[in-house]
Amino acid sequence: MSNGEMLARTALQLMDEGKYDEWEQTMEPDCVFVGPGSELHGRQAMRQFVEGFRRAFPDVQHSVESVYTSGDSVIVELTFAGTHSGPFRTPSGEIPPTGKSIRIRQAQVVEMKSGKAISIRAYFDRMQMMEQLGLVPT
Repeated sequence: MSNGEMLARTALQLMDEGKYDEWEQTMEPDCVFVGPGSELHGRQAMRQFVEGFRRAFPDVQHSVESVYTSGDSVIVELTFAGTHSGPFRTPSGEIPPTGKSIRIRQAQVVEMKSGKAISIRAYFDRMQMMEQLGLVPT
């Protein structure tokens, strides 16, 4: 297993376990996260986002499907799944708990420097997520 793959798997596991202090150590302090509808700068902003997501989906689990590495770049294909049992903050406002489960495919592109993430770009279908939560018609 490459260092990049180990970093990606470790970061996802720590996130799932709610070990935020350890999770933060997998990235540089000025790491950038870009995802659907959001761009976050720095570990503290990313931690707030992840803690908020785990409040909305406290049982969230990430399952790695495949990992591709090339130099300091890692591409991770994964699925995240959980039950929406807490308030979910979005750029458009807060969504009250629906009690519905989601299972969403995602890809992440992670750029590393000295064994830590310096940028993470995440790609997933937000509309599919809203459909699974029952917030838009299917």
